[in-house]
Amino acid sequence: MRVLFIVSRLLEDDTALRLAEGMAEEGCQVSFLFIGGGCRHAADRGLEGALRFAEGIHVLREDCRDMGLLGSLAEGVEAVDYEGWVDLLEACEKVVSWN
Repeated sequence: MRVLFIVSRLLEDDTALRLAEGMAEEGCQVSFLFIGGGCRHAADRGLEGALRFAEGIHVLREDCRDMGLLGSLAEGVEAVDYEGWVDLLEACEKVVSWN
């Protein structure tokens, strides 16, 4: 099963990451999409290591552009537009929204 975690704010703890990693260990294909304030995670150089279990790490291009983060995305992070967001939603059976 494919699961998309949508993160719209800075994470205050690692609960979402632990939940996602547990799902991946159970055989789920986990992807992340960072939007809004959550886009700040996409500039964290440790992100790829923290999400090593994730099938994909994505960020909403428009939100990153508005925050001035497009030039500083961490390695492995793919910027997508709204159409890309819809593609991610269609590709996943489950969506977890972390607000």
